[in-house]
Amino acid sequence: NNQNNLTDKILYLDNIQDPGNVGTIIRSALAFNIETIVFNNCCDLYNDKVIRASKGAIFYLNFVEDNDLKVLKNLEKDYQIIGTKKNSKDLLKNVVKDFKFVIIMGNEGRGISSEVANYCHQFMKIPINPLCESLNVAVATGIILYELERG
Repeated sequence: NNQNNLTDKILYLDNIQDPGNVGTIIRSALAFNIETIVFNNCCDLYNDKVIRASKGAIFYLNFVEDNDLKVLKNLEKDYQIIGTKKNSKDLLKNVVKDFKFVIIMGNEGRGISSEVANYCHQFMKIPINPLCESLNVAVATGIILYELERG
């Protein structure tokens, strides 16, 4: 729980409940060079399914709990805070990546909570076929982190 060691690229998980999703997201974060993940009211980080799905990535990242949004509030002035929203106009490729950023991924069913959304400077979406209603949050996170890493 190392808040003093916040890195330039932060992934923020808002109320993600499925341990398989959380573990898969941790694995993708390591793959695409995210060093810090902040958790707001997510499932237990040390749940067996989280650990298994992370395939060992859990041992290489910095994790911070933020159930009262104080961390997010502190990040607001130095980081570009980017929310994900299905009906956003901005596409992922338009996001500015050359300074410190926080990417926020929301709950499986409801997306980002309104309290967390208030801190976002910008929202983005992944353009997908309109016949497909949405992507799984772990899949969406992998796509976003890949795009950001690609530059």
